[in-house]
Amino acid sequence: MAATSALASPELYTLIHLTAVQRHAALRKNALSWTEAGSAEEREWLHAEEVTNGAQQPWVKDRAEGWGFDAWALVRRDDVADPHDFLSYVSTYRRPAIYLPPGASKPISTISYGVAGVHCPTEHRRKGHTTHMMRLLHYVLAAPEHLPPFPASWGAEPAVNGFRDARFSVLYSGIGKDFYDRCRQGDGAGSLPGWVAERERYMRFFTVEYADGVETEEHDEDGWEWLDRQQVNDLAPRVAEYMATKLGSVGKSDRTRLAILPSRGLFDIHALRYTLQPTAKPSPSFGLLLPAPAGSTSPLDRPFITYTFHEPEPPELPRERLMLNYVHRPELVPFRAVVAAARRQGAGAIELWGGWSAWDDAGKDLGARLEDRLEDEGVACLAQYGFGGDDKVEWEWAEQ
Repeated sequence: MAATSALASPELYTLIHLTAVQRHAALRKNALSWTEAGSAEEREWLHAEEVTNGAQQPWVKDRAEGWGFDAWALVRRDDVADPHDFLSYVSTYRRPAIYLPPGASKPISTISYGVAGVHCPTEHRRKGHTTHMMRLLHYVLAAPEHLPPFPASWGAEPAVNGFRDARFSVLYSGIGKDFYDRCRQGDGAGSLPGWVAERERYMRFFTVEYADGVETEEHDEDGWEWLDRQQVNDLAPRVAEYMATKLGSVGKSDRTRLAILPSRGLFDIHALRYTLQPTAKPSPSFGLLLPAPAGSTSPLDRPFITYTFHEPEPPELPRERLMLNYVHRPELVPFRAVVAAARRQGAGAIELWGGWSAWDDAGKDLGARLEDRLEDEGVACLAQYGFGGDDKVEWEWAEQ
């Protein structure tokens, strides 16, 4: 059954595009929900956020090439001119993408958006603000012809120019699969689901064991090449070419298959975030390139992994976590390579988002146990616009 807005008067609210100054104010409000004002922790987090999405970053500034970072907030309509109270806010990353309809032989270029940083200040929670913000976001990102009519009960559409060009948007939910599904496109009987969980694509969490007193362990093999941040970033064009070439041979052929291209900066943003952590270790690797399969003649065939590291969670744990960002040709990547990357850094855990299940039992003899498949964490969710329904599409390469 179609959900209705939890707001008693949704017409009183709208979505605005934040300026840099407004975004900084929203970030400070976010920080106050979990740390003290003026603390070192707040300063470090704000600095990392400002650098990661600063105007100099390629994923922020090159809108002509399909990229762009933007921040949004739900405000009262009578507060639009000079907003002082952001009721909820969210960020988006505009990214080049491709899709392949059933029966087609050549992918079609399009635009997608990655949705991140959804936050509602404590005093505004459980009032329907975030749900309505996310509903409005569909009407900023997608073209009108691919959406249900904008509900009259919501008032006027958001006054935003330069968007409304996406065929799909994605997010990773840390609160399960239901909330973002309910952030529907439209309202009432003619509405459509919001961001729908991709089946079986949730986070897997492995623990990595060490001998007592051992900080790191090296497990190199012949042909392995450890990659620094720049070398990982240089692989992005290769991956984009591979995705365009292979989209027709992955997934279900009776569905429209979708892929987000990492053509510029998508790999680098994860590495940059790590280097900005106050506890970051010097000179880490961010990728591992493995030997090409026998008989291969194309550099696109060479398997590799890219990854980053997160601070221990909870903080009192002594070791970082390795988070896989992309696995190129996973059928050719042995899990021991992933474990080796974790041990090389001294990481105590491995996170895999996107649903790759072939490694679930692979770590038993490697000192890396599958602890959990977290169905409410890192849930890959997709909102499709104009493809005929959520059962008609499939998001490929859904790693974070």
